Amino acid sequence: MLKNMSIGVDDWQRPELVEHYYPEGLPVEWRFDYYLNEYRSALIAQTEWQDWTSQDIEELQMARRDESALYLRIDDHRVISTPHLVDVLSALGDWVAGFVVFDANWLPDNQHFHGRPVTWVTNHQAWSGWHWRFGEQVLSGEPCGWVGELDSDPKLRAQMLRSLAASLADKKPVVPFFVGGESIKMDDLQQLKILAELLGY
Repeated sequence: MLKNMSIGVDDWQRPELVEHYYPEGLPVEWRFDYYLNEYRSALIAQTEWQDWTSQDIEELQMARRDESALYLRIDDHRVISTPHLVDVLSALGDWVAGFVVFDANWLPDNQHFHGRPVTWVTNHQAWSGWHWRFGEQVLSGEPCGWVGELDSDPKLRAQMLRSLAASLADKKPVVPFFVGGESIKMDDLQQLKILAELLGY
């Protein structure tokens, strides 16, 4: 059985979180520290990590928790600056636990990218081995959960979490689970986190 499901948000800097989640007047450089006080995993938007400066990375490192993990989102591998990505990975080390890829043109045999495992989110099973189908999407590669919308029914949310846990077959003790989509309510994310804990995940 899964020992720990790490609930997190896809794009912790999205405008609605800046407006409704982070306290008014909180300095920008303190946001990640605030986020990591409550959540241990974060999926970083490609548009964000591609623009990180050395100062941004230093500020991130000041907020680092030993039990936390960052995942880098890839929507289009063609616009990645390899030198910049290498610098980011070198600076942050194993804090970057992997990549979550939404690029339909990802290379089918590229299950590791710059030494980090990859989870590929597609509309079909891309790789053999672990996969999780939920709705119209299939995640395969490195175990990870991602949904674009949370159902309002707690029973269906529990069913979703049980489905992911059942797919793992004890393969991984800790799995990140990200909530994305066009709109995120942090109250819903907090409720999902509590539900996962109640279910023993």
